[in-house]
Amino acid sequence: MVKARDSVIHPLANELYQLMSQTTLSSHEDTETMKATTDRLVELQRRVEFLHNSFPTWPVELQTIGRFVVVLLLPALLPIVLPPLFSWIVGALK
Repeated sequence: MVKARDSVIHPLANELYQLMSQTTLSSHEDTETMKATTDRLVELQRRVEFLHNSFPTWPVELQTIGRFVVVLLLPALLPIVLPPLFSWIVGALK
């Protein structure tokens, strides 16, 4: 899945890199051209970041596994954690 994500992002990243290198070489642009180029750079960067963050790279997300483990362990841990917690609260209130 990482290869699929990278194959989608790679052309955009290349375009972003080429546009960035062109803007650093040409410093004699008018303001409108500079603004248009900057807007294009910002949008390309946003698109690359969006695709990188939203493209799944593993069939099961780690957050989902973590939530599943908490749901499985919480009923077993409550009888162990709650009595000392209650006694600590009662001791603190006295």
